[in-house]
Amino acid sequence: MTIVNQASGKRRSGAETRRLVIDATRRRIESEGAVTLKISDVVRETGIADVIIYRHFGDRRGVIVEALAELWLEFTRSNIDEARRVIRAAPAREITASLLASLMVGPEDPMYRRRRWLRVQTLAAAQEFPELRQRIADEQQHANERMEDLLDEIRVKNELGPFSIPIESIRSIVLGMTLGYTLNDVAGPTLTDDAQRQFWELFFVSVGLAVPG
Repeated sequence: MTIVNQASGKRRSGAETRRLVIDATRRRIESEGAVTLKISDVVRETGIADVIIYRHFGDRRGVIVEALAELWLEFTRSNIDEARRVIRAAPAREITASLLASLMVGPEDPMYRRRRWLRVQTLAAAQEFPELRQRIADEQQHANERMEDLLDEIRVKNELGPFSIPIESIRSIVLGMTLGYTLNDVAGPTLTDDAQRQFWELFFVSVGLAVPG
Protein backbone atom coordinates (compact mmCIF):
# COMPACT_ATOMS: atom_id res chain seq x y z
CA MET A 1 0.00 0.00 0.00
CA THR A 2 1.23 3.49 -0.87
CA ILE A 3 0.17 6.59 1.07
CA VAL A 4 0.56 10.22 0.11
CA ASN A 5 2.56 12.32 2.56
CA GLN A 6 0.37 15.39 2.78
CA ALA A 7 3.21 17.64 3.95
CA SER A 8 5.49 16.95 0.98
CA GLY A 9 3.10 15.51 -1.57
CA LYS A 10 5.37 12.48 -1.97
CA ARG A 11 4.04 8.96 -1.92
CA ARG A 12 5.08 6.88 1.09
CA SER A 13 5.19 3.08 1.07
CA GLY A 14 3.55 0.91 3.68
CA ALA A 15 6.97 -0.06 5.05
CA GLU A 16 7.92 3.61 5.45
CA THR A 17 4.63 4.33 7.21
CA ARG A 18 5.14 1.46 9.64
CA ARG A 19 8.70 2.62 10.31
CA LEU A 20 7.58 6.15 11.13
CA VAL A 21 4.88 4.91 13.49
CA ILE A 22 7.17 2.45 15.29
CA ASP A 23 9.95 5.02 15.67
CA ALA A 24 7.54 7.59 17.11
CA THR A 25 6.05 4.99 19.44
CA ARG A 26 9.50 3.96 20.63
CA ARG A 27 10.41 7.54 21.44
CA ARG A 28 7.21 7.97 23.41
CA ILE A 29 7.71 4.73 25.31
CA GLU A 30 11.35 5.53 26.10
CA SER A 31 10.46 8.98 27.46
CA GLU A 32 7.08 8.34 29.10
CA GLY A 33 6.46 4.59 29.25
CA ALA A 34 4.00 2.32 27.47
CA VAL A 35 1.05 2.63 29.86
CA THR A 36 0.22 6.24 28.99
CA LEU A 37 0.84 5.92 25.24
CA LYS A 38 -2.00 7.32 23.12
CA ILE A 39 -2.39 6.88 19.39
CA SER A 40 -3.24 10.57 19.21
CA ASP A 41 0.32 11.30 20.41
CA VAL A 42 1.71 9.23 17.53
CA VAL A 43 -0.64 10.96 15.09
CA ARG A 44 0.59 14.39 16.20
CA GLU A 45 4.24 13.41 15.92
CA THR A 46 4.08 11.62 12.58
CA GLY A 47 1.21 13.38 10.82
CA ILE A 48 -0.17 9.95 9.94
CA ALA A 49 -3.92 9.62 10.42
CA ASP A 50 -5.12 7.21 13.08
CA VAL A 51 -7.15 5.28 10.49
CA ILE A 52 -3.92 4.57 8.59
CA ILE A 53 -2.13 3.50 11.78
CA TYR A 54 -4.97 1.11 12.64
CA ARG A 55 -4.91 -0.26 9.10
CA HIS A 56 -1.26 -1.26 9.58
CA PHE A 57 -1.29 -2.35 13.24
CA GLY A 58 -4.89 -3.23 14.03
CA ASP A 59 -5.17 -1.15 17.21
CA ARG A 60 -3.17 0.57 19.96
CA ARG A 61 -2.17 -2.82 21.30
CA GLY A 62 -0.61 -3.79 17.97
CA VAL A 63 1.47 -0.61 17.89
CA ILE A 64 2.76 -1.15 21.43
CA VAL A 65 3.60 -4.81 20.80
CA GLU A 66 5.62 -3.98 17.68
CA ALA A 67 7.57 -1.21 19.40
CA LEU A 68 8.32 -3.14 22.60
CA ALA A 69 9.28 -6.32 20.72
CA GLU A 70 11.71 -4.33 18.60
CA LEU A 71 13.23 -2.62 21.65
CA TRP A 72 13.68 -5.95 23.41
CA LEU A 73 15.35 -7.51 20.39
CA GLU A 74 17.61 -4.51 19.82
CA PHE A 75 18.82 -4.27 23.42
CA THR A 76 19.36 -8.02 23.72
CA ARG A 77 21.33 -8.42 20.52
CA SER A 78 23.44 -5.27 20.84
CA ASN A 79 24.82 -6.30 24.24
CA ILE A 80 25.81 -9.77 23.06
CA ASP A 81 27.23 -8.49 19.77
CA GLU A 82 29.40 -5.91 21.54
CA ALA A 83 30.70 -8.52 24.00
CA ARG A 84 31.52 -10.92 21.18
CA ARG A 85 33.43 -8.21 19.29
CA VAL A 86 35.59 -7.40 22.33
CA ILE A 87 36.22 -11.05 23.20
CA ARG A 88 37.29 -11.99 19.69
CA ALA A 89 39.71 -9.06 19.58
CA ALA A 90 41.40 -10.10 22.83
CA PRO A 91 44.53 -12.29 22.70
CA ALA A 92 44.25 -15.97 23.62
CA ARG A 93 44.60 -16.72 27.35
CA GLU A 94 44.25 -13.00 28.13
CA ILE A 95 40.53 -12.58 28.62
CA THR A 96 40.84 -11.32 32.15
CA ALA A 97 38.22 -10.93 34.85
CA SER A 98 38.56 -7.16 34.66
CA LEU A 99 37.94 -7.23 30.89
CA LEU A 100 34.76 -9.26 31.32
CA ALA A 101 33.65 -7.06 34.22
CA SER A 102 34.05 -4.02 31.99
CA LEU A 103 31.50 -5.51 29.59
CA MET A 104 28.86 -5.69 32.29
CA VAL A 105 26.53 -2.72 32.46
CA GLY A 106 27.14 -0.60 35.55
CA PRO A 107 24.21 0.19 37.84
CA GLU A 108 25.05 3.92 37.76
CA ASP A 109 24.95 4.30 33.98
CA PRO A 110 21.97 6.61 33.22
CA MET A 111 21.45 5.34 29.67
CA TYR A 112 21.28 1.72 30.76
CA ARG A 113 19.11 2.66 33.73
CA ARG A 114 16.49 3.82 31.22
CA ARG A 115 16.98 0.68 29.17
CA ARG A 116 16.55 -1.73 32.05
CA TRP A 117 13.37 0.05 33.13
CA LEU A 118 12.12 -0.40 29.58
CA ARG A 119 12.90 -4.10 29.75
CA VAL A 120 10.93 -4.43 32.98
CA GLN A 121 8.03 -2.54 31.36
CA THR A 122 8.20 -4.88 28.40
CA LEU A 123 8.04 -7.95 30.61
CA ALA A 124 5.08 -6.46 32.47
CA ALA A 125 3.29 -5.71 29.19
CA ALA A 126 3.97 -9.26 28.01
CA GLN A 127 1.66 -10.55 30.74
CA GLU A 128 -1.16 -8.57 29.14
CA PHE A 129 -0.24 -9.21 25.51
CA PRO A 130 0.34 -12.95 24.77
CA GLU A 131 1.69 -12.15 21.30
CA LEU A 132 4.41 -10.00 22.84
CA ARG A 133 5.24 -12.71 25.35
CA GLN A 134 5.70 -15.21 22.53
CA ARG A 135 7.98 -12.89 20.59
CA ILE A 136 10.09 -12.25 23.68
CA ALA A 137 10.24 -15.99 24.34
CA ASP A 138 11.41 -16.73 20.80
CA GLU A 139 14.04 -13.99 20.89
CA GLN A 140 15.24 -14.89 24.39
CA GLN A 141 15.67 -18.53 23.46
CA HIS A 142 17.90 -17.44 20.58
CA ALA A 143 19.75 -14.97 22.84
CA ASN A 144 20.32 -17.66 25.48
CA GLU A 145 21.92 -19.94 22.90
CA ARG A 146 24.16 -17.13 21.63
CA MET A 147 25.23 -16.18 25.14
CA GLU A 148 26.04 -19.75 26.09
CA ASP A 149 28.06 -20.13 22.89
CA LEU A 150 29.94 -16.94 23.78
CA LEU A 151 30.64 -18.08 27.34
CA ASP A 152 32.03 -21.36 26.07
CA GLU A 153 34.08 -19.50 23.45
CA ILE A 154 35.67 -17.43 26.24
CA ARG A 155 36.46 -20.54 28.28
CA VAL A 156 38.11 -22.26 25.31
CA LYS A 157 40.06 -19.16 24.29
CA ASN A 158 41.40 -18.86 27.83
CA GLU A 159 42.27 -22.58 27.75
CA LEU A 160 40.37 -23.20 30.96
CA GLY A 161 38.77 -26.43 32.11
CA PRO A 162 35.06 -27.13 32.67
CA PHE A 163 32.92 -24.53 34.38
CA SER A 164 32.52 -24.96 38.13
CA ILE A 165 28.73 -24.56 37.77
CA PRO A 166 26.42 -25.30 34.83
CA ILE A 167 26.70 -22.83 31.96
CA GLU A 168 22.94 -22.24 32.17
CA SER A 169 23.41 -20.99 35.74
CA ILE A 170 26.13 -18.56 34.66
CA ARG A 171 23.88 -17.25 31.90
CA SER A 172 20.96 -16.81 34.29
CA ILE A 173 23.07 -14.89 36.80
CA VAL A 174 24.36 -12.56 34.07
CA LEU A 175 20.83 -11.95 32.78
CA GLY A 176 19.49 -11.45 36.29
CA MET A 177 21.35 -8.17 36.65
CA THR A 178 18.54 -6.33 34.85
CA LEU A 179 16.00 -7.01 37.59
CA GLY A 180 18.57 -6.62 40.35
CA TYR A 181 19.75 -3.24 39.12
CA THR A 182 16.17 -2.04 38.69
CA LEU A 183 15.31 -2.97 42.27
CA ASN A 184 18.48 -1.18 43.35
CA ASP A 185 17.25 1.93 41.51
CA VAL A 186 14.03 1.78 43.52
CA ALA A 187 15.65 1.11 46.88
CA GLY A 188 18.52 3.56 46.75
CA PRO A 189 20.41 3.47 44.67
CA THR A 190 23.11 1.99 46.89
CA LEU A 191 25.14 -0.18 44.50
CA THR A 192 28.09 1.55 42.83
CA ASP A 193 29.81 0.67 39.58
CA ASP A 194 33.07 -0.08 41.45
CA ALA A 195 31.41 -2.46 43.90
CA GLN A 196 29.61 -4.29 41.10
CA ARG A 197 32.80 -4.51 39.05
CA GLN A 198 34.57 -6.18 41.97
CA PHE A 199 31.75 -8.69 42.26
CA TRP A 200 31.88 -9.59 38.56
CA GLU A 201 35.66 -10.02 38.62
CA LEU A 202 35.44 -12.48 41.51
CA PHE A 203 32.47 -14.23 39.92
CA PHE A 204 34.08 -14.78 36.52
CA VAL A 205 37.24 -16.24 38.08
CA SER A 206 35.32 -18.44 40.51
CA VAL A 207 33.18 -20.08 37.81
CA GLY A 208 36.20 -20.80 35.61
CA LEU A 209 35.41 -18.28 32.88
CA ALA A 210 38.29 -15.82 33.15
CA VAL A 211 41.84 -15.53 34.37
CA PRO A 212 42.62 -13.11 37.25
CA GLY A 213 43.74 -9.62 36.44
